[in-house]
Amino acid sequence: KKKDNKYVINRLWNKETTNEEIFTELMERSKNNSQCYWCSFGYTGSGKTYTTIGILKLLLEYYKDKHVSVDFSAYQIYNEKVFDIMNNNQELKIWKTNSLEIDNLTAVKVVNPNNIIKTIQELRTRNSTEMNKQSSRSHAFFTVSIGTKTIRLIDMAGQENGSTNMNNGNKIQREGTKINLNMLVVKECIRAYHNKKPFIPFRRCLLTLALKPIFFGNCYTAFICTVSCNHNEYYQ
Repeated sequence: KKKDNKYVINRLWNKETTNEEIFTELMERSKNNSQCYWCSFGYTGSGKTYTTIGILKLLLEYYKDKHVSVDFSAYQIYNEKVFDIMNNNQELKIWKTNSLEIDNLTAVKVVNPNNIIKTIQELRTRNSTEMNKQSSRSHAFFTVSIGTKTIRLIDMAGQENGSTNMNNGNKIQREGTKINLNMLVVKECIRAYHNKKPFIPFRRCLLTLALKPIFFGNCYTAFICTVSCNHNEYYQ
């Protein structure tokens, strides 16, 4: 590339890092916050969902072992529609006001974390692409509420090179285009916020509208970015 990009990070993990290590650090960093957003971001096939679901299971088991009441809800944004994962993927009514408001999202008491993980794995929208045979095609939001503390895990759909799915059906191409556009809006919002622009384009997609609290809310936010130093690892 013509120039180098520089990033400020808190921690660089390698491929030997376990989900337990990441979970422990996230819990320590967010222990004094009542509102937390843990977001996974990166290319498809780079490990986002594996990490997010692993951390979610550890989180549910952590509070279960403490014998406290835990509420859980989950929804996914797919093709700019919202679906209730814990209610057999029923489409939900939404309002796009100052944030994303969702009507009648199902909340369940956590009794068996394994059953919740199984439901997510069965109902999360996936499809086979040229880059990933089990590619998540939706943005998934998992909310864990313990008393006054709320932790949200967001597993964003993976980006892909648009040319990699040219041989797939129109449905796969449309999904990939929508995902890449959503990711572009996320970057635009971050850039506008960082540059203190008077207008931040949250309403351009449901994903950024749902993520709006991380910009203005009193919350702890972590972005777990799954990246590779080797560009050819994902793009042949």
